[in-house]
Amino acid sequence: MSVTFSDGAWNERFEEEAFQDLKAGLASRGIETCLAAHGPEKPPAAAIVIGSGGAENVNVTVEIRDAVTEKWVSRDVNLASMPADGRALAIAVAADELVWASWAEVAYKGAKRRATAPPQVVTAVERAIQPTPRAPAVHASPGALRLGAQFAVERYGRGLTLVGADVSSVVPLAARFRLNIAVGARKGLVVVTPEGRVQSTAANLTIDGSAVAFRGANAELGWAIGFCLTGVHLQGEAGPGTSSHELNGVAVFARTGPKFGLHLSGPLGVELGLGFGAPLRAVEAADTGKAITGASGLEESATLSLLGEL
Repeated sequence: MSVTFSDGAWNERFEEEAFQDLKAGLASRGIETCLAAHGPEKPPAAAIVIGSGGAENVNVTVEIRDAVTEKWVSRDVNLASMPADGRALAIAVAADELVWASWAEVAYKGAKRRATAPPQVVTAVERAIQPTPRAPAVHASPGALRLGAQFAVERYGRGLTLVGADVSSVVPLAARFRLNIAVGARKGLVVVTPEGRVQSTAANLTIDGSAVAFRGANAELGWAIGFCLTGVHLQGEAGPGTSSHELNGVAVFARTGPKFGLHLSGPLGVELGLGFGAPLRAVEAADTGKAITGASGLEESATLSLLGEL
């Protein structure tokens, strides 16, 4: 590629700046460039002629005398509104764009001139005008294992309310499915009866599977289905003239409900879970054959978790 400055009152510094800018741009695509006066005797693939149409060197015509596609193309560039220190670069950019516009047909495999064009020109043109590659499709991944702690409340239809905390984990199974496991301890609120009162403690194991129905940038909504095993200890404190008893048992509840997740910062997030359960196996304390309280009836539960990704 040869470059000639003509038809203008060019000063050497301006020519050198424009030439070096143009040379650098073409070199980045594998095209060698030289001034016509210092080039080899072999005809260049294209001859760039940069001429000024005005006395003040502000109207510039860029010509490409193309030996590859046998075209003569030109472009007028008005530099009147540009600062003086940016005009050399503007000329170089205009010439560079004109080169690739002239050679565009070389990139197409059926083009007549492709076979006769120098290999380095074909390669450079293909790289210059090829479309921006699409980012590879991102397939949703199952995500990372999450561990954390949660505050939990369960209230049963028979009047028992358990409050406590769990160690929880979220195990990814697929892009939108996961396994949730929580283990913890509970303390029951005192239940007062005409005969006295009942205190309770419990140990919980909750296992459920959840599906994410909606996922945004920082939030998600899902639905969980699973079961909860609750080992319950009920301790009666009888009033005067009556005897006290205690009861141990394991209650099993099928549970379902929504989960709302929110990303906080870095690996941390919070999750609110609501549940509604039905007893598969109940535990009840009774007095003279009448149920007083226990883990039985319709269950309502709520959890608030703080989770961190590993």
